Amino acid sequence: MNIQRIQNLENQCVIQINDESYVIDSTGNILLDKPLGFQLTSLYGGIQKSKHDYIFYERNDSLFRNSLNDPKEKFILNQTGHIVARNSAYLKFNQTSTDTDYLYFPSTDELKVAPKKGNFMFLSHAHFIMYNVSDEYDYYYTAYDYEFKKIVGVKDKFNTVHNTNDLIIFSNDQGKTKAFYKGKKIKFPGKIKKIESRDDSRLWIVEKNNSKKAIFDSQTGKFVTKFNLDEVKFNYFPNPVSIFAKKGNTSSIYNAQGIKKVNGKYDNIVLLTNNRFAVKKDKKTAVVDEYENVIIDYGLGRDYEIGTINDRSFIVSSGSYEKTIFDLDGNKILYYEFNKKKILDEPSRIVTKRKHYFAFRKSVLKNLTDEQLSKLNPCDIWILAEKYGSEFKLVN
Repeated sequence: MNIQRIQNLENQCVIQINDESYVIDSTGNILLDKPLGFQLTSLYGGIQKSKHDYIFYERNDSLFRNSLNDPKEKFILNQTGHIVARNSAYLKFNQTSTDTDYLYFPSTDELKVAPKKGNFMFLSHAHFIMYNVSDEYDYYYTAYDYEFKKIVGVKDKFNTVHNTNDLIIFSNDQGKTKAFYKGKKIKFPGKIKKIESRDDSRLWIVEKNNSKKAIFDSQTGKFVTKFNLDEVKFNYFPNPVSIFAKKGNTSSIYNAQGIKKVNGKYDNIVLLTNNRFAVKKDKKTAVVDEYENVIIDYGLGRDYEIGTINDRSFIVSSGSYEKTIFDLDGNKILYYEFNKKKILDEPSRIVTKRKHYFAFRKSVLKNLTDEQLSKLNPCDIWILAEKYGSEFKLVN
C-alpha cells in the first residue's frame, strides 16, 4: 500500500492511498465520508452565516463540496475548471465546455451564472462583484451586487479603489468618490486628492484637494478625526502600525484602534508599546507614558528601538559611541561605550529558534574592555557571536 501526504490543511492533511485521496486529522482518522479526487482545490474557511468549514475538490471533471465538521458531499457542477477566485462570500469558477463563469455562494448554497460585464476582478471585498472595463485610453472599475444590479458604472470613470472585506471606496482623477460599507452607501467627502491605506492597518489617511487631512477607520467606515490635520503619517515601527498627526504646533499619536494616546507640543511621536511613546522636542527625545509622565528623560540616543526577549520588553538607545538598555520603567540595565571610538559595525540583532537575541560581532568585541565584557549578559539578553560570511555562529 502506497501512502503519500499531498497537502496540508491547517489541523488536517490530505493523503493519497494507492489511487484515492483522503482527508485525515492529526490522529489519522478519516474525516470525510468519501475519498477525494486527485485534484484537491482548496480549503475554504470562514464562510459567512455558516457553522461549517468547507472543502472543495474535483473528481471526474466535476466540482464537489464537503464539510470537515459535518461530512456530506454535495455535487456543484460538472465540467469545471479550477477555482479562479474566492473570498468570504463566493467562489468563481468556469465551466470549460460552455466557457460560462459561475459564482457559488456557500452560505446560501446558491449557484449563479456570472454575466460577462468586462474583465472580472477578484477583490477581498465580500459585498460586490467587480469588473474593470477598458476604453481606448484607460480602464475603469464597475461593481454589481449579487443580483447583478449595477452599483458603479463606467460613466463614473472610477480608476482607483481601496477596499477591505466590508468597505470599498471608489475614486477618480477629479476627486469624485463613492463609498460603501457592508454593501450600503455611506457618506464620504468629495474633492479627494489621495487616500493612503496599508494592508497591516485599519486606519487610512485621507487628503482633500486643499491638502487638509483626516484619519479614517476602515473597520467601522467612520472618520476618526475631522479634515483639520496639517500633517499625518504612518509610523512603520513598531507593529502594530500607528499614525502620527499634527495640527498647528500640537501633535498626537493614534494607536492601531484609532484611539488618541498622547497629545502635546512635540515634533514627533512614536508608539513603542501600548503605553510607552518616544517623543521628540527641540531635537531631543524622551520616553513618556500615555499621560505624558516622563519615563526616560530627554537625551535618548539618536537611534532607539523596542526589543522583546523572553517575553520581556526593553528600550535600546544608541548614540555615536555608546548603547544603553532600559526596562519599560526607565531603569538602566546596561550601558557600555566603544572606547570612544565610533564603531560602524555595531551589535546586530539575530533571530534563532524563535527567540530574540542581541549578538555582538567580533569587530565590536575586540574594542571592549574586560569590565565591559563582564557586563555583557544581564538578564540573558546578550550573546557573543562571530560572523562567518553572512551567517552568525553563537559563541557560548
